[in-house]
Amino acid sequence: MDSAVQRTLKERARLDIECRVLLPNGTTRWIAVTGRANFASSNAPSQLLGVAIDITERHRVEVESRQISGKLITAQEDERKRIARDLHDDLNQRLALLSVEMDIFGADSKDRRDSARERFDSMSSQIKELSSEVHRLSYQLHPAKLDQLGLVVAARTFCREVSLQAGIAVHFEQHDVPRDVGADVALCLYRVIQEAVQNSVRHNGGVAIQVSLSHAEKVIRLFIADEGKGFEVDHAIHNGGLGLVSMRERVRQVRGSIQFTSAPGKGTRIEVTVPLPPPKPTEA
Repeated sequence: MDSAVQRTLKERARLDIECRVLLPNGTTRWIAVTGRANFASSNAPSQLLGVAIDITERHRVEVESRQISGKLITAQEDERKRIARDLHDDLNQRLALLSVEMDIFGADSKDRRDSARERFDSMSSQIKELSSEVHRLSYQLHPAKLDQLGLVVAARTFCREVSLQAGIAVHFEQHDVPRDVGADVALCLYRVIQEAVQNSVRHNGGVAIQVSLSHAEKVIRLFIADEGKGFEVDHAIHNGGLGLVSMRERVRQVRGSIQFTSAPGKGTRIEVTVPLPPPKPTEA
């Protein structure tokens, strides 16, 4: 509080802070303080005018809302992981087995008429395509590479696959990013990359996309950019931009910050900074 007042006097800035107050009875209240300083002709401060408002209830609601948002994201990821596991371990395996059985059956049926054989081959091909699609959906729901090989490999693989599927150059680079950045941080950054790149592919007009991960001073920085159509950030956030809201909430859950920079015709920039979790203590 004192430092904020001193800064207001020194910089002649507006005072606008929230602080926690411990009352004599042991209860805690949250107070919002706003004000300004008046200065005499000698440039010395003469008055400090302001108002303090008890925002304890608002603060409690905000904390509960953030906790609920975090729980919803965690529940969503748990459900995605379960569905991905079921797709990969059950349905995809059964499709693969059926495809093998059809190949064996087809090889043993040399006396089939040509039309029947062609239809059989078409069905076998469709099953293989369906198996590939199930595998792709499973990976999108929860990429196994993220758990097994880390953020960099999973992000690079995703960018390469999007580039091949969409026919758009998605350039990925990384600088000194450690393999283990913590499960929560890795999942957060991967989901931001996934959402941002897919949005860019849908809306940027086919221009190249740049994705960069870097590590310095105990933080991970993510930069995603394109020179596409761009959009009005405030309008998108307040009018159904669930993707932007989801990215922002995910980053907040890992104590990071995210900035969206865009305008119609000016392309899009997304910058994320996330602190690395402290290293796990080594076992004696």
